[in-house]
Amino acid sequence: MQGRTENAVLEFAKQHKPEVQVTIAKPGMIEGPGHPKSSFATAFLFFIDEVPWIHVSEIAAAMVDQCVNGITKEPLWSKDLLEIGSRFLRKGTD
Repeated sequence: MQGRTENAVLEFAKQHKPEVQVTIAKPGMIEGPGHPKSSFATAFLFFIDEVPWIHVSEIAAAMVDQCVNGITKEPLWSKDLLEIGSRFLRKGTD
């Protein structure tokens, strides 16, 4: 179901360029209220593909950045979201 939905959204954007821009976020391990980092999950995922933990605030910041400044990559993997979200949040403190 997820793959079909992603494909449908991407196809819709393709048919409505340049008015519609789309990216798919693939955050991996999400940390946030009620969902703290787990040492077991960290160790397990390190052996699979070094999937970094990303805080829900960094995901939100990355998605706001992409909406405001345009889509920079498709899809946005966890490492991309972490980089964009962290940079966006640092801008607010500069």
